[in-house]
Amino acid sequence: MNLVQINTFVTAFMHNIELAWRLLLDNRIPLITKILFMGILGAYVISPIDVIPDFLPVVGQVDDLVLFVLMMMQFINSCPITLIEEHKQEILNGEWKISFLKYLVR
Repeated sequence: MNLVQINTFVTAFMHNIELAWRLLLDNRIPLITKILFMGILGAYVISPIDVIPDFLPVVGQVDDLVLFVLMMMQFINSCPITLIEEHKQEILNGEWKISFLKYLVR
């Protein structure tokens, strides 16, 4: 993986975090969709059961990150495509709600 590929991956990841945040704040997204996403994610975070125990260096944290990304993508994909496209366009136009992220994707 070269530097350009890493930059592309990080940029896409930051855009998806911003997109998920915008969708969570959007009143047009059904409340039940938001509750399911946050509830499942919250239950995993506070659960003593872990796919790979966190005391294993690196691997223990990577499984948490992978699960977060999968849940975030599932949430995004459960939202109406018109709203997803609307928010993606605003992000590409430089309108960020999580302001520090825009500095990470330069």
